[in-house]
Amino acid sequence: MESPTPIFQLSITVNHGKMKFPVNLETSTLGYFSGLTELESFLKSLPELPASQHYYGKDIGFRIFEAKKFYLDQTSSTMGHWVYDADGKLYGGYDGPDDTPFRGREASDCNFKPGEIVGFIECGELEVGIILNLPIDPATLLNRKEKVRERYGNIDNPPVFELDQSDDSYLVLTGPANGHSHPWVHHVFRMNKPISKKKRNYFINFSRLMKPL
Repeated sequence: MESPTPIFQLSITVNHGKMKFPVNLETSTLGYFSGLTELESFLKSLPELPASQHYYGKDIGFRIFEAKKFYLDQTSSTMGHWVYDADGKLYGGYDGPDDTPFRGREASDCNFKPGEIVGFIECGELEVGIILNLPIDPATLLNRKEKVRERYGNIDNPPVFELDQSDDSYLVLTGPANGHSHPWVHHVFRMNKPISKKKRNYFINFSRLMKPL
């Protein structure tokens, strides 16, 4: 029996309007490819952006590329997801279905640390916030799994503590009244365009009052 044929969809997400958060983003498909090599060669052929326009530039505002792998007989299921920066360089991702178990992420493998103000994508918008917590690390994840086994191991059909790729996320404070989000690590970006001093001080001062969720 032949293996299913993979197909890679390449999309671009941009903003051409004002950088007033939350920023409405536009996503469109650039094409379909038979493999990542072909897709990445296409990205390399695109003109580079001046450094001043990366992520939060005067003209482009924001730009990233994303590749998703599907199988022709299962186009409704994503079987891989990769993110590329404004110049088409790989930013991160994973190969496999969305429910591939997440095994934890070391702090040294994170692009950001608590206290940094970042931009992130959520529901088609570019938001801004301050990082409170990093993704769960492998040791802590194993410890929590063991505690679940110890507590429920003697009952029928015990619960299973299992995470998927959506749990590879930061905890980001976004506003008052405990407003927060859990964006995927590869949808979080450095703020190259400064936000207002008032907004920055608000995030910093309010985050000091927050307890980890």
